[in-house]
Amino acid sequence: MRHILAALMVALSTLCAPSLLQAKTTPVVDTISELHGALRASRQWVEWFNASDIDACADAYTTDAVVHAKPFGTYSGRDAIRTFWKDLVDKGARDLRYSKIKVDQVDAKTVLITASWSMNIGGGIITKERWVNIGSRWLLAEDSFEVLYQNQ
Repeated sequence: MRHILAALMVALSTLCAPSLLQAKTTPVVDTISELHGALRASRQWVEWFNASDIDACADAYTTDAVVHAKPFGTYSGRDAIRTFWKDLVDKGARDLRYSKIKVDQVDAKTVLITASWSMNIGGGIITKERWVNIGSRWLLAEDSFEVLYQNQ
């Protein structure tokens, strides 16, 4: 009987060991740290917007970032993105707030944020803020949002 149990244990360890060795997990502390880093960067962006610091907002994007702003259009690169946000702020946009925030880690250097947003001129949804960690800084690589209503 002992021989049967020993053989069974060897067989099970042979079957299970390769899958255990191949399993990749992200340490919980690193995952939480990355999620918090991207969320802090997003919150900082909102603070800059509300302070009308459009240069800081634009500098929070990667050089090749893309903003999909429905129904306004698509803006590629920091200069076009800066112009888009400056025009909106010059028209009186302020008091941006996020709610129903969802944060998902794609990999060690990429975090996605979705949310609802509102401000004095309207509101809508953020379908994707794709934040990437470059060096020690979180930057927006893609920013997709939609206006669902406008305030009069």
